[in-house]
Parts: sequence; structure tokens; C-alpha cells
Amino acid sequence: MQIKAIFVDIGGVLIINDASKIKDEYESKYGLSKSTVGEIFQYLQTTTRSNEEINMILAEKNITRELWDQYCNSLFNSERKNQNLYEILQQAKQAGKLVVYTTNNSETLGILIEKFNIAELADLIINSTKFGVIKPSNEFWDISLSETQKIKPDLKASEVLVIDDSEINYSSALKNGLNAVLYNGSHSDIEINKMLN
Repeated sequence: MQIKAIFVDIGGVLIINDASKIKDEYESKYGLSKSTVGEIFQYLQTTTRSNEEINMILAEKNITRELWDQYCNSLFNSERKNQNLYEILQQAKQAGKLVVYTTNNSETLGILIEKFNIAELADLIINSTKFGVIKPSNEFWDISLSETQKIKPDLKASEVLVIDDSEINYSSALKNGLNAVLYNGSHSDIEINKMLN
């Protein structure tokens, strides 16, 4: 197996955070359930949403805008660059592999890329909001592959490595014929290095 392109998730993989700890804290302190947070993020990630739409979904879930903003700020303030993985991807790019960022989070995409100075690494960015689909849908992987083939026309699904921290995204990538690593830190870095070399 020769990997020619890497689809790497930005939030939670290339930019890591304390999401799990923050979710636990907000669930125990404020009753903000993890499943509700997931539903809201899924709603926000399918397309660009207005403030009115955001306020409407929060009201439906009985969450104040103040609490939601506080939660998001806690999450964003915990973010940091995954330097080990970044260096692995730099080496892969120098070896001629394409690096493609994949994300469901359009609202903070530009902020993250600028804040952590990671723009130059990506050959392409696949933002689900632009296409109206989100991971883990089959359409997301089909679009990601076809967009990448505009740069490397002969690219096959079997030549792509997906790096994602979501088990459902990982499983979906495998079902769509892509290689995948379920990212969980330094152990995954070793596995990725083996697959790329």
C-alpha cells in the first residue's frame, strides 16, 4: 500500500483541545448534556448559520446563548497545535504526499488556520459546509476524493490515509475504501509513521 494523500481532521487531531474534560464539566455543572452539544454542533456544521438560527436551535434545546458562548470559549481557549503530528505531515509533504485538511467546522476554520499558522501545510481544505454534507456521510468522502483528484487525477481511494479522532468518521472512511487511523495521541503518531514510510 502506497499512501499518496492524507486527509487530516483539523479540530481534535491537528489542533487538539480539552473537549472531553470540558464536556464533562459542563454536563455536571450546568446540565449541558454531551448528546445535546453533539446535536447542536451537527446542526451548525451542515451549512453557515445566522445568529437567528443559532439562537433558535439553542432555545429549542433550552440553552441560553450566554451558556453556549461560555462553553465554546472554554473549548476554543483550550486549543493547541499538535506539534508531533504537524511534523509528521511536514515530512510526508516533503516526500511528495498531498496533505488535505478536512473539517465540519466552518465557523472557526479561518481563525484556527491563522492562529496556529498551519495554512502552508495544506494542499487543499475540504470544508463540509461548502458542500452541504458532513462527516461521516459517504458523500463527504466522495467529495473529498473527487476534489483531491483535481490536483492528483490518478489518485485512488486506497491511496488515501484518513486521520480522525471520531470513531464514526474512522469507520465511515474505511467503509468507503480509504485507509484510516483512529487518532488518540502519540501511539497513533507511531502507526501513521509506519503507514507513510
